[in-house]
Amino acid sequence: ILEGQVSMFGAGSSEGSGDVKTTFEGDGGPSVGSVFNRLIYALKFQSEQILFSDAVRQRVETVFPCRRLDKVAVKGKRQPVDIYTARPSLTPAEKEAWEVHARALELYFGMEFEKAADHFSRVRAILPHDELSQVFFERCRLLIHNPPGQGWNGTVVIREK
Repeated sequence: ILEGQVSMFGAGSSEGSGDVKTTFEGDGGPSVGSVFNRLIYALKFQSEQILFSDAVRQRVETVFPCRRLDKVAVKGKRQPVDIYTARPSLTPAEKEAWEVHARALELYFGMEFEKAADHFSRVRAILPHDELSQVFFERCRLLIHNPPGQGWNGTVVIREK
């Protein structure tokens, strides 16, 4: 879900091979098309069915519980985009897990990987099938043993288009 107008352009093979390449452009601001591309590519790497940017989160968070999933950038783009998901409602366990997850992300982006890993483990204990907490737990373990350099901001760069 993205706020703003987006145009999709497709170019297919005239030889009927079925290969189609798609490009998106937005006129709802200078970065709408770029944000849309990031969300489309992020869909490949997230298990959630609904993804949206921070602009949408700001509009819906008073109605629906939202969960920050990650910070992504597309190859060749410098500006990362925070991506979110939402649900119509949460069970008590989901509510608790999403709150712990939010704190875990603060620790993760603050480069406190040991503490973040502990929090992501707590999320997994509350919601055993939560894939995202496992992904972040593994990232934390990797970063504990291979600390990032100066300027690290936690952005996942999606290298394929």
